[in-house]
Amino acid sequence: MTLVELAPLIEIMSSDVHRRPCLRVLHSEQITFSHGLVNVCNPGRLTKLPDHDVVLRADISTIKERQVTLISGGGSGHEPAFAGYVGDGMLTAAVCGGVFASPAASAVLEAIRAACGPLGCLVLVMNYTGDRLNFGMAVERAKAEGYNVRMHVVADDCALPRDKGITGRRGVAGTVLVAKVAGAAAEAGLSLEEVLAETASASQNVGTLGVALTTCTLPGQEPSSRLDADTIEIGLGIHGEAGITQTGLQTADELTDAMISAIVDSESQGGQDYLPLSADQRVAVLVNNLGATPPMELMLIARRATSNLQGRGARVERVFCGSFMTSLDMAGASVTVMRVDALSLARLDAAADTPGWREAHGTRSKRPPHQLTPYSSSSGGGVSTAASPAGGGSETAAQEEEGGGVSPGEWGALEGAVRAAANALVAAEPELTKWDCIAGDGDCGTTFKRGAEAVLAELEAGRLPTRDLRALLRALSDSVGESMGGTMGGVLQIFFSAGDAALSSPPPPPSSSSPSQEQEQEGGGAAWCRAFVAGVVGVEFYGGAKAGMRTVLDAIVPAAEVLRRKGPSAFGEAVTAAEEGAEATRGMEALAGRANYVAAESLEGVPDPGAKAAAYALRAVSEALSSG
Repeated sequence: MTLVELAPLIEIMSSDVHRRPCLRVLHSEQITFSHGLVNVCNPGRLTKLPDHDVVLRADISTIKERQVTLISGGGSGHEPAFAGYVGDGMLTAAVCGGVFASPAASAVLEAIRAACGPLGCLVLVMNYTGDRLNFGMAVERAKAEGYNVRMHVVADDCALPRDKGITGRRGVAGTVLVAKVAGAAAEAGLSLEEVLAETASASQNVGTLGVALTTCTLPGQEPSSRLDADTIEIGLGIHGEAGITQTGLQTADELTDAMISAIVDSESQGGQDYLPLSADQRVAVLVNNLGATPPMELMLIARRATSNLQGRGARVERVFCGSFMTSLDMAGASVTVMRVDALSLARLDAAADTPGWREAHGTRSKRPPHQLTPYSSSSGGGVSTAASPAGGGSETAAQEEEGGGVSPGEWGALEGAVRAAANALVAAEPELTKWDCIAGDGDCGTTFKRGAEAVLAELEAGRLPTRDLRALLRALSDSVGESMGGTMGGVLQIFFSAGDAALSSPPPPPSSSSPSQEQEQEGGGAAWCRAFVAGVVGVEFYGGAKAGMRTVLDAIVPAAEVLRRKGPSAFGEAVTAAEEGAEATRGMEALAGRANYVAAESLEGVPDPGAKAAAYALRAVSEALSSG
């Protein structure tokens, strides 16, 4: 299973993972991230002001004597922002309010008094009315008391039109990158005015947009019902505020393209014209988890964002991916694009030792954009063809291999059988997925479908050598191994490889006193029959399971027994044996595979999805051969 291959298939988030009961029974005053951060995660490195929810560097008394200090903060519920960014190279202090509530001006003032030294202090604020008022009031009070303090407001949200009221764009995840630049500039020994200038420049060159399948669950309250399980909102805020539009479920690629467009495109192109990109523009990208999005999906978005920007001619210099500014348990993600130059890039690269900061995932700009194109079943991409040097269009090399030749009359039948099996597995995906959600980890249907689509793509491109059985088995082994992955990908890879190996040696002598013609003379149906039986033996040997343990073997072992005894003329009987074996798994105790971990009562009446998949494929092959 690879991320590139999942992109066209996966919906951006699961609809139910966000509904965490604990958030409905807690009250906001019970949640204090800063206490755990200071006392458990970073003892001795961070400290907390008495009577105020303010986190500071433990060496505050010395650090403020040698450099400009940096304070930020806001409502809680966005962790690791902002207390998680207190440390070397970023914030000197963070002021934490209640959940989604601005901290009181008195707490901000105490933070300034504790953190501001002779070189001055910069206060970094996100563009929300409450934060501007409370932080601003504290800054003015501090100035009146003689402190050298300045304030800068970050407004990087690209969801709102420029003329949308006086509140303007919200401050969201791009604020983290601005804080990183400001912190590195301060650490480098710059003056307050110089730090402010670099901070303002970074702020003017950053844009963010978020999408989500759910809003967030406020502590002590029921989950919001604004979004149902089939709706995604684009441009919503980090407090669950409504976005610019709602849409049906889309793939990660489609949503990422929409986010990038809103950030960098002009209004005539569907964007807000906030961050236009010039030719060869250098950029950094931050992909942010809004709370309940798995890392796999974040990487899908990061891959597509990189590919999209490179397709526009931009040079993607850095990619940051992870949880930077969350919204409690929101099932969503945001993308931030920041135009960079040599100086701002150096600030992003500068060392930072804080609980929440994540280093960039290297430099992506040297990777050609075409290598980042996602797998498409219509293009045949993403599948190795190393085992098929003839490319499927020329069978000469493969035909020369002993034991692999297929007569001209069988070419179409063999290709049709492969196509029929693949189509059957694609069609069976919903049923297999339903069963595997009970008996396994829920991916059986999509895994088989992914492998089948890869095989179909190879057929369409003419890359499967269907005129040579051994070459075909090797190509199928490589194809399913790369495209499917996981346990079942390995099972099928062994199955096809063992079949190929069996054909490399002469056939065994007849086992019955009156052997059939197929058994006496290797060739045609007898060859693939022998390959099938050998494949089953290989799966048994390497997998360690046996028939009766509720696995795919419960379908393929009975089929192999029929073929071993009666030869290919009994293929219809073998298919029936496979179907009966698969159905029998409904009443079996699971002794192997992930179903072994599932309670027996949960499995009652549910067949093994791998066994059913094998039976479906064999039935499709039988029907294709009969019709051909």
